[in-house]
Amino acid sequence: MCHAKQPTMKNITLVILLLISSVTCFGQSMFFDDLNSSTWTSSSDISDLSLKSYNDIPLAKLIYSRDSINKDVTIWTFRDSILTIVKYSFQQKTDSLVGKYKYSVNDKSVLQITLQDGTVLKYKVGIVSTGFYAVLYRTKEKKQKTKK
Repeated sequence: MCHAKQPTMKNITLVILLLISSVTCFGQSMFFDDLNSSTWTSSSDISDLSLKSYNDIPLAKLIYSRDSINKDVTIWTFRDSILTIVKYSFQQKTDSLVGKYKYSVNDKSVLQITLQDGTVLKYKVGIVSTGFYAVLYRTKEKKQKTKK
């Protein structure tokens, strides 16, 4: 007679954590793999100053035409190492440029955006849902200890 081992709470927790980890890594990889050909939207109050002050920025992938947008948003377009952010007015169906910024990706895990004044902002990416929503989480810079 064979006695099957019953799963323990520790084993179940471990399996759940592994599944969550693999989905998150897969989502991050998808975000960075498609970054140069994807367009995202965010709130309409983005500017150089707000980019410096926000700790996290929620993004939604733009999968339909701009005509389907029903509120004012900013549109983030990543192309050839340049991030272009425009404010889009849904009533007038017009764009106004917020800014163009250099960006780079470090190890497919950190998005680095350089503002026009030279400020470098680094973000980890959190994926929500099936890759249609993401959150840019600002990373904290480690301060260098100075020797006296």
